[in-house]
Amino acid sequence: AEATSKRYFSFRTLPEMVNQEGRSSKPLSPREANRRQCFLHFLQGVLAYDPEQRWTPKQALAHPFIRDAEFDANFVPPEDPLPAEEAGQEDDLSTTPLKIRLPDEVD
Repeated sequence: AEATSKRYFSFRTLPEMVNQEGRSSKPLSPREANRRQCFLHFLQGVLAYDPEQRWTPKQALAHPFIRDAEFDANFVPPEDPLPAEEAGQEDDLSTTPLKIRLPDEVD
């Protein structure tokens, strides 16, 4: 008996995966092709291996894919200020005292 292939996908890269046409024999519409390019651009920004190049969550929120806006291949995310710990500010909630106000007791 011949061994069954355990290969479930025919793509090897992220662009191949995003641009895969699926089971339909119809080619992608221009709108769908543009939407997929927008999605691919978004994924490449949030999944960049280099942390200096990777978008922060605030930057990702400005992307046309998230805002459902027209895709711009030249999109550059807005600057995001340094995280609080890098700017010398404490923002660690685990060391911030928690203030709980209990309701006055009723007799």
